[in-house]
Amino acid sequence: MKRLLGLAVAAAFLSGCLKTNDDQEPPCTYDECALKAPAAEIENVKSYLLQKGVTATEHCSGLFYTIDSAGTGVAPTACSLIGARYKGMLSGGATFDSGNLTSKLTNLVPGWRNGLPKIKAGGGMRLYIPPTLGYGAQDIKDRNGNVVIPANSILVFEVKLDAVRL
Repeated sequence: MKRLLGLAVAAAFLSGCLKTNDDQEPPCTYDECALKAPAAEIENVKSYLLQKGVTATEHCSGLFYTIDSAGTGVAPTACSLIGARYKGMLSGGATFDSGNLTSKLTNLVPGWRNGLPKIKAGGGMRLYIPPTLGYGAQDIKDRNGNVVIPANSILVFEVKLDAVRL
């Protein structure tokens, strides 16, 4: 009886290790309009764009963007792995970061998740991100404790989408 029980337990354990169709990653679901910037933030971005003479498209989330080139490759989803070159600036013009990145869009701020699917690999755009879709109401500090991005900042990103893996 103990041997039979042992075999049953071993069989149950080992069957849990077998691959099934259920072992695949769950489908990517993301509602790009679910998180919306407050009206005051959207108005602040509109004022910034008006002051700079920029005509941008408003996204349902309150993100604004301009497309420099649409690209010809694959368009990412909000859950794609992307490769991009970027420059991040504060609305006053100061650059706070630039470089190359490879990341899943789900790991980036909502402004990127909502904006990048508007272009394809090889394309470029500018994102005008209200605080709620960026870093919000917290200061972002460097390793030395210096504030790099003040709380409630409008962020401006120049992005070149180099690669997309769905």
